[in-house]
Amino acid sequence: MKLNLVALIILPIMVVSLFLGFLLSNIDSSNKLDAYSIAISFIGLFATFGGAYLGAKKSGDIAYERDRRNEEIRKENDIEKIKNIILMNKFYLDGIYHLFIDLYFIDENIKFLSILKNKRYELYNEQNHPIDLKNNKHIHFLNEYVNDFNTTGFYNKYNNVINDIDLFINILHDISFEMKDFSNAEKNTIYKLKQVLPKFKTFIRKSKSGHTYYFDIPSEDSKNELKSIFLDYCLLIIDVQEKILKSSI
Repeated sequence: MKLNLVALIILPIMVVSLFLGFLLSNIDSSNKLDAYSIAISFIGLFATFGGAYLGAKKSGDIAYERDRRNEEIRKENDIEKIKNIILMNKFYLDGIYHLFIDLYFIDENIKFLSILKNKRYELYNEQNHPIDLKNNKHIHFLNEYVNDFNTTGFYNKYNNVINDIDLFINILHDISFEMKDFSNAEKNTIYKLKQVLPKFKTFIRKSKSGHTYYFDIPSEDSKNELKSIFLDYCLLIIDVQEKILKSSI
C-alpha cells in the first residue's frame, strides 16, 4: 500500500518534469541538453524531498511503535504490581471469611465460595443485588449451611480481626489510586470491598475482659443484616480472585 502511494506521487512528477524538458527543448532546440538537465533537476529535487519525507515517516513509525510498546509494558508492570500487593495481603480477606466458617457453619470444611459461585445468578443480579429481596431468598440459601447466627465470642487467631479489617481497608485505599489501567469492573470490586469491610466492625465488640471479641447480634433483623453482609463479602472475594487475580476459586 505504501509503495503504491509513493508510485502515485513520483510517477506524475517524473512525467510532468520530462514533459517540461521536452517542451523547453522544443522552444529552444539549441539548448536541448540544458532543458532536459532542468527537468532532471526537478526530478532530483522532488526525489530528495520524497526521500526525506519517507525517511522521516519511517523514523516516526518506529518511534510510535516503540512508545506504544513501552506504554504496554508500563501498564503490564503496574497491573502486576497491584495484583501482587493484593495477593500478598489476601490472607486478611481469607481470615475474615474463615472466622465465619469456624463460628457459624455446620461443616467447617465446606467449600462455600464454590457453592455460592454456582448459585450466584439464581440469587443475585450482575450488580450483586439480591434478586428476591422481599422473600430473602439469599438468606434462606445461607441458612442451609449455617447454625444460627448468635452472639458468639472469638479469640486466638481472630483476636486482631478489627486491626486486620483496618489494615486491608488502608491497602485498598492506597491501591485504588493506582488502578487507572484496570477495567471498570475490577475498580468497582475494590470500591465495593471498601464499602463492605467497615460494616463488619459495627457488629464486633470487645469483651469486658478485653481478651476476646464477639459479634453483637441483638435481633433477628441484625442477624439477617450480618448474613447479608457476609454474603456480599463472599461475592467480592470471588470477584477479587477471578476478575482481578485471574484465578479460579
